[in-house]
Amino acid sequence: MRAIWLLPLLLAACAEPTSSVPYDGRFGFFEEQLGEDRLRVIFVGRPGTERDVVEDYLLFRAAEVTLLQGGSHFQIAAQDIERDIVYVDDTFVSVGFGVGRFGRRGRFGRRSGFGVGFGTPIYGGSYAAERFVASAEIVVGTGEIPEEPDIFDAEDVYYTVGPRIDRP
Repeated sequence: MRAIWLLPLLLAACAEPTSSVPYDGRFGFFEEQLGEDRLRVIFVGRPGTERDVVEDYLLFRAAEVTLLQGGSHFQIAAQDIERDIVYVDDTFVSVGFGVGRFGRRGRFGRRSGFGVGFGTPIYGGSYAAERFVASAEIVVGTGEIPEEPDIFDAEDVYYTVGPRIDRP
């Protein structure tokens, strides 16, 4: 019973970090072209990823898409973030102990011995986790960057937010 306090730590250790990958049905980014210079960018975070991390990944992807399209800046025309609860299947976490004994060094330098061990599963199944989905409708611009609060320099965002982004 004492080991039950370890359960949250073990579950947190099993969580995978968020990464900037194309959407695979569970997490990642995707975008859709809405017009010649208008796109909707969406980033679906992994369960357990914090909201501000998901927002960073969305902002980074918006900058990346802008640069790929030859733009210098982008304007966020609309944005939204949704929070939902998803159920994550997890594998068993088990605790156990082992007993071993090794004999003395034999005549030719070898060791002999035996060991016994067993484990007991303490958790298995699924658990609820918070997940954020961030989306933004952006307008890609070229040329001089206007000084407006909802307009971002794509290169500046790419190099400022980029170091915090995990890319495979």
